[in-house]
Amino acid sequence: MITKMKDKPTPQQFVVICDLTEFTSSMLLIRNIRYMIGGLIYVAQSQYPERLRKAYMINAPFGFATVWAMITPFLEEKTASKMKFIKPQALLEDIDASVLTEEYGGTHKEYRCPMLTLEEEAKIPIE
Repeated sequence: MITKMKDKPTPQQFVVICDLTEFTSSMLLIRNIRYMIGGLIYVAQSQYPERLRKAYMINAPFGFATVWAMITPFLEEKTASKMKFIKPQALLEDIDASVLTEEYGGTHKEYRCPMLTLEEEAKIPIE
């Protein structure tokens, strides 16, 4: 996917697309989800600070700006500057249609991903 991006990034960087369609602010009250968000932030800025090229947040629900204001203080300025809130159609400005799924305006079939939904993730006991 990275090799097909327009204006290719420096080697070994990655792009994250977060579809916030089903996100609600009440999800932040669930400990597992807070841990998951914290873990993603830690990996992105502490373990691989120069590897994150951009993180696109799409389909952000009304009121997400309040949630974002709560999260932003935990991000380093450099990391926060890589976050972009956009409409799905705008993904095509940086990502080639051949690697972007049809759901987001590309031509690629859905990628199979062994991930859990937020609801499934929230039910896993934290050790």
